[in-house]
Amino acid sequence: MQAAPVDAAALRPWQAPVRPASSTVDFAALARQLRQAQRPLLLAGHGVRLSGAADALQALAHEAGLPCVFTWNALDLLPHEDPLNIGRPGVVATRAANFAVQNCDLLICVGARLDPVVTAYNRAEFGRHAQKIVVDIDAHELDDKTDLPEATRLALDAGDFLQGLRGALGPAPLAVDAWRARCLRWKLDHPLHPQGSFADAGPISHAHFVDALSEATPADTLVATGSSGLAVEFLYAGFRNKPGQRLFLTSGLGSMGYGLPAAIGACLGQGRSPMIAVESDGSLQLNVQELATLATQALPICLFVMNNGGYASIRNTQRNYFQGRYLASGPDSGLRLPDLAALARTYGLPCVTIADSHALAAALSGAMALPRPCLVDLQLVPDETLQPKCAAIPLAEGGMVSMPLEDMSPLLSLEALEAEMLTPLSPRSRQARGAPC
Repeated sequence: MQAAPVDAAALRPWQAPVRPASSTVDFAALARQLRQAQRPLLLAGHGVRLSGAADALQALAHEAGLPCVFTWNALDLLPHEDPLNIGRPGVVATRAANFAVQNCDLLICVGARLDPVVTAYNRAEFGRHAQKIVVDIDAHELDDKTDLPEATRLALDAGDFLQGLRGALGPAPLAVDAWRARCLRWKLDHPLHPQGSFADAGPISHAHFVDALSEATPADTLVATGSSGLAVEFLYAGFRNKPGQRLFLTSGLGSMGYGLPAAIGACLGQGRSPMIAVESDGSLQLNVQELATLATQALPICLFVMNNGGYASIRNTQRNYFQGRYLASGPDSGLRLPDLAALARTYGLPCVTIADSHALAAALSGAMALPRPCLVDLQLVPDETLQPKCAAIPLAEGGMVSMPLEDMSPLLSLEALEAEMLTPLSPRSRQARGAPC
């Protein structure tokens, strides 16, 4: 095939697909629906970025006072500290974002494909008490969402939708002060890591590193990340983004080995501006040869490697579902990984190893100051469980029940969960606690 002769003049040129028209959308009716809602919520996905509509989303959210939640690839559309940013919903999420989704009465999904990780593998009960407006430029994606009850599906560019809705809504904010306050209270009452939850010395937990990295990373910094594994889940669950920061991953592809080459491409694409990359030790091995590219191109990248001694998510699966029969998931089960400091020296890269949580913030600041490119070996707790997380709960009689989005493990007491919910509890929440349904 590669050697076949090609007549370039006979090739059919690529044509951009026809952009869906917004003229057929009744934005006035949508604006009325939004103003009539008592608990509206906007869920933004990466399609907002792809349409160049980040500014339009921020303007709509701030003018209307509309609480927002975000998918992982859209988490940087609003800074973490913005009171309208309630978090990232899904299986790996904060309780606040999931409470917001499951208690809203109008859910506007823009540029988000609502994949299983966001909907907890149950789209039919995602925002189960809400009317929904689902916007996607791809009509085939909308055809796949017929299991969303109470949904108006619009095949439309995200930017056209946001601008049209903003124009029809006008400048007056929504009269939903109590709902905004409730969303913000969830965010404040259910932080991923309460104050004082990290040790002052000893082994570094994944969560502690992510929390410290959030503090150490300057605003307006590009952050390229790996795309699979427990370390990446901790990163996207807990990273507190600052204004102007950009984070990205392959999302649904979950490609191991993505982080380092993605960082190289991103750095070249932004004119060699200084940036950081975050990868995990197991994933790094799939494209470890790109350390040569990093060194040869002398790119100003600080590469943080979350080193948990192999494949922690696979170890979790082997421990939880295969009675601890470990195979090729760590040093004790036949997996050999290189010494990262020695590996960095091989490629001529400055390297620092951080293995203790004592003065972690100062250690990260020192790592950020290394000559770049550089590698930082973060030696983390090998076996750790990410919480909270949506999970299947084993029942006394031997079965399993998949929990609804708002009921994350470790389970709150039934009374505590009822106090947070403005809508009726799922029967599964009562079933998992042995309470009458």
